[in-house]
Amino acid sequence: MPANFRKQSSTNLQSFRMAHARELLLNRYMSVGEVAARCGYEDANYFTRLFHKIHHCPPGEYRIIVESRDPERMIRL
Repeated sequence: MPANFRKQSSTNLQSFRMAHARELLLNRYMSVGEVAARCGYEDANYFTRLFHKIHHCPPGEYRIIVESRDPERMIRL
């Protein structure tokens, strides 16, 4: 299997997982650890670091921003 195919598949899976995470984070009663587990990440700390790297804010802050719907901050998400 070509290396670029594996990398693209991995990137697509990660994008899918992060989209699902953003959706799950709308539920304020679900912990970040639970969101991580439901998205296929066994380590909540790794999930948080990866989420922060992709979205430029940790999952908890993302949740607050989305709840407040601050349009200025939403641009970078």
